[in-house]
Amino acid sequence: MDELRARMLELADAGEADALAALVADRGATLRGDARASWEAGWLLMRVGRAEAGVPWMRHAAELRPDQAVMRWGLGAVLAEADRPAEAEVELLRAIALSDAHLAREELAWLYLRTDRGPEAERILREGVRLEPEDPERPRALADLLEDRGATDEAARWRERAGALRARRSARPETT
Repeated sequence: MDELRARMLELADAGEADALAALVADRGATLRGDARASWEAGWLLMRVGRAEAGVPWMRHAAELRPDQAVMRWGLGAVLAEADRPAEAEVELLRAIALSDAHLAREELAWLYLRTDRGPEAERILREGVRLEPEDPERPRALADLLEDRGATDEAARWRERAGALRARRSARPETT
């Protein structure tokens, strides 16, 4: 399996979309038994511009590991890239319900922006900051969104907060 996954990554890194799609199709039976390999196949197909072809692989990974937020986040991201926003929203909300990771919130916010739902995008990111106030990625994502929406002064304040949180985090002694 490791060789197959390495070959898929090699093809994706080289931008060989047709060869990657052919390899995934040819080795599908092998991939189907492994949630991680199915997830990687779906993600790599999306990376090379074949998001729609990646959807079944991501869906399969999510079915094999329904309790893992990363599986739902990946499925949501691929569905968003495949221009299936309603399905993407459902999966991203499932990912957030399983584990409130900033990546799922960010993906959902950008999905909302792409579907002209700016206030919802802002709400989902502000809620994330409220829930995890010490995570520097959350105010950074909010700053990016606010800047994109033209609220540059507020964006600068959130960016400053993110920087302070990053500095505080890196100043902490590591524990082993």
